[in-house]
Amino acid sequence: MNNTAEVETVINTQGTAEDLNGTFTAIDLQHFDSPVNGQLRHVGINPREYVVNFDFVVEGQQGAELEIFLIKIDDQTNVNVEYTQTRVVNNLQGGRDVTYFNGQTSVILNQNEEIFWGIANVTGTQNCTLEVDSAWSVKER
Repeated sequence: MNNTAEVETVINTQGTAEDLNGTFTAIDLQHFDSPVNGQLRHVGINPREYVVNFDFVVEGQQGAELEIFLIKIDDQTNVNVEYTQTRVVNNLQGGRDVTYFNGQTSVILNQNEEIFWGIANVTGTQNCTLEVDSAWSVKER
């Protein structure tokens, strides 16, 4: 999933996760479809174990502490947080202050379970924006 257009994520409440907005383009889907922008749904039975890689650049207010969440919705519509990472927005020279989220985690997905990313501003209610070319992928483990 590659972010091809920037869309501001509105933070309604400090510390509460919102769906990470952007215009996501799905590439080379195998075992998955994308029923909603930014979400992947496991449509197969096997395999069940996957590795999620991500590389996000997020613009926000300098000094703000942002936290991302990998969220899974199971076939019973239960919402589970599978992974979190917290970063502080850097005070950079120029017009944009950003923070970098990158890494990998593993997840077990049964048929029809969905995964997507959320973000929260831990220290305030300022909005943030996922930059173009930020991406995440799901690969068989």
